[in-house]
Amino acid sequence: MDDRTLKVLEYPKILEIVSDFALTLPGTEACLRLNPLTDTGEIVHIHEIVSELRELNSIEGRIPLAGISDVSHLFERIRVEGTYLTPHEIKEIGSNITAHRRAKSFLNNLRKKYPLPAILTDPIVPLPEIEKDIERTLGPRGEILDGASDRLYNIRGDIRKKRDAINRLLMTMMESSALDNALQEPIVTMRNGRYVLPVKADFRGRVSGIIHDRSNSGATLFIEPIKTMEINNELSFLIRKENDEEVRILKLLSSKINDSRDAVKGNHGIIVELDTLIARAAAADAMGGISPEVDDSGSLSFINSVHPLLSLTDREGRTLKFDNPKAVPIDIEIGGEKRIVVLSGANTGGKTAALKTLGLLTLMFKTGIPIPASEGSRAVPFKEVFADIGDEQDIEGNLSTFSAKVTRLKYILSEAESGSLVLVDEIMSGTDPEQGGALAIAILDYLSKKNATILVTTHLNILKTYALNRDDAVNVSVVFDESTNRPLYKLNYGAPGGSNALMVARSLNLPEEVIENAKTNLTEEGRRLSELVMDLESERLKIRVERRALSDLRKSFVDLETKFKLLISKMVEKRDAILESFKEDLKETLKKYDERFKEIFAAADNSMIKKGKLHEEFYSAKRGLLDEITVSDHPGAVNGKAESEKTPSPGDTVSIKGLAVKGILIQMQHHQEGDEGKAEVEVGGRRVWIDISELKKETPVVPKGSVVMQEIYSDPKTEINIIGLRVDEAIDVVDKAIDNAVLGGFEELDIIHGRGTGRLKKGIREHLKDHRHVTEIKPEGTNMGVTTVGIR
Repeated sequence: MDDRTLKVLEYPKILEIVSDFALTLPGTEACLRLNPLTDTGEIVHIHEIVSELRELNSIEGRIPLAGISDVSHLFERIRVEGTYLTPHEIKEIGSNITAHRRAKSFLNNLRKKYPLPAILTDPIVPLPEIEKDIERTLGPRGEILDGASDRLYNIRGDIRKKRDAINRLLMTMMESSALDNALQEPIVTMRNGRYVLPVKADFRGRVSGIIHDRSNSGATLFIEPIKTMEINNELSFLIRKENDEEVRILKLLSSKINDSRDAVKGNHGIIVELDTLIARAAAADAMGGISPEVDDSGSLSFINSVHPLLSLTDREGRTLKFDNPKAVPIDIEIGGEKRIVVLSGANTGGKTAALKTLGLLTLMFKTGIPIPASEGSRAVPFKEVFADIGDEQDIEGNLSTFSAKVTRLKYILSEAESGSLVLVDEIMSGTDPEQGGALAIAILDYLSKKNATILVTTHLNILKTYALNRDDAVNVSVVFDESTNRPLYKLNYGAPGGSNALMVARSLNLPEEVIENAKTNLTEEGRRLSELVMDLESERLKIRVERRALSDLRKSFVDLETKFKLLISKMVEKRDAILESFKEDLKETLKKYDERFKEIFAAADNSMIKKGKLHEEFYSAKRGLLDEITVSDHPGAVNGKAESEKTPSPGDTVSIKGLAVKGILIQMQHHQEGDEGKAEVEVGGRRVWIDISELKKETPVVPKGSVVMQEIYSDPKTEINIIGLRVDEAIDVVDKAIDNAVLGGFEELDIIHGRGTGRLKKGIREHLKDHRHVTEIKPEGTNMGVTTVGIR
């Protein structure tokens, strides 16, 4: 990637932000070395891993990477034969080996939920033997343990014995009267690795031995007594043996580590890469980044995109805030059929910021860093990105601003290829507008032939016309609010922008006289073009306002539609609840009518049943209740006639609600105040007591004793088949069949239940024992599958 482009787009600053989130020093350094990728598949894969790491970090916590450091220099040192590592250096390598294993184990345990990070660490080679060797050899502070080898264990045992012997001998000497007042202090100390006594200089003759040292004042001499010289010599010899054994142990362990250098280095590289991915995930969380969709067709769309460095307000270590209200989100679209974008408009309107945002976010995407934009954004994995931004002179090359720009563009023209993104700020400015415009058009044509995607900012009208006349180009302008003379930092697609230099000058309080004079100096063509552009911008702004109002209206309509659907749903639920309640009330009413039928049947004269088949008609009426009962019987219904409100009197013709039966009211009785009481009604020559509330006064006068009924048809039978029913279901069917037989005047009924297990027959016969209309259950005949009952 072109270094100049990375610099002007401030890519290194993004890497610094990302590096702040790394968990290890090697990871931090690796983040600063990240480069944009070129392979689309690799870019997508990195974004997928980062996405999983973001979720993992928020739910499972940090991946354990403590103990990771750069140990490459240690491996370089032990490559030389005969060299070895110090205990602390071995401990450092051991910490890395342990960290590699722990990270792999941590991610492997989460493989089902987060497979990609686990797959990344699959190549890590655990080195348990080296871990054990280091643990067995070195203590927590890097000291070589006694158990590092049997030989070392024995040598150190001998050393302790010699030291104890020397201490006992010296203590005996100090306690003797010969050394009274001769010692500076009654202690044993060491000089040059030898045990000595601190003797006062004035008492030098009291102790025979070798002087190893003296105090700064000369008042104390450190003397090794002759009596301890032999033991001290033996101790020194043992200490040299101990040192030799320690060196042998360190060399052996260093050799084992060196043999595993490739595995350790490979593991280390994986962990460092993992740390850079963790840093990218954490940085994305901080700046609210998303991984955009990949568009291989070359059509880029960044929705509500923000330049991360413009939105950054506070940076202190890993605590970063991206909440600058001055960083206005913008929508950027480029590519596809419109591979050339000419961005024009007022100074300070945000043209350069838009160009930098496009460039930097593209580089971030190519590096696997989620970008601060809205979901639905699309990114293009451009092969290369080239940028020419800024107007600084090339002092070293002794070039003017224009010459520096031409030199830079010469490089871009030579390096750009198909699939490149080229960004040029103020193309061909700093020279004669006519010639500069001609050069700019030629440059755009050249890059277009190379199939590059180009965004340029300009004030040149000739480029605006160029974009209007090409199918693969589009004019885009920064929006300027004429009412406030201030930019809105928004982009208008499809319309060129005026430079608005006079408006900007007025907003910066340039003298009004100067501004008015400048207007008179405009050419007629320039004035017309400027007015045309301003009118076009004004119309575009109106369209945007109307489009926004239409969008708000559409949203309101959708909200109303949602509320209406919710209301309909609630009404349907309420309707269903009312219907369910009505069904329950209907069931209760049917039950009550059924009981009333039974009362009437019981009171009816048997001879009358046989003669007029009254029971048959009553039963037919009962079977027709499901069709005959109307909503007027349900509480709350409106009765079309006022007759229901009439109160009957004795002697009146009345009907029983819900029944097609009429009779004569004989008398009414009230047991207490407020009680509607009961009424005695004569029906068919029989008198029955009924609740007064169940009577309805009838207008026609019916001769006493007559019965008026609806014409309802019944179909009484002499046999009923209940095979295949459960006992409870069969009982209901049998009861109805018996009622029907009674109404039909039949004296017997055959119940066909089949043989089967006998359970159905037994259940039915048990039920019929106490049935009030059954006179007898006849003995079983030859047909065991039928039960015959007598009817009364």
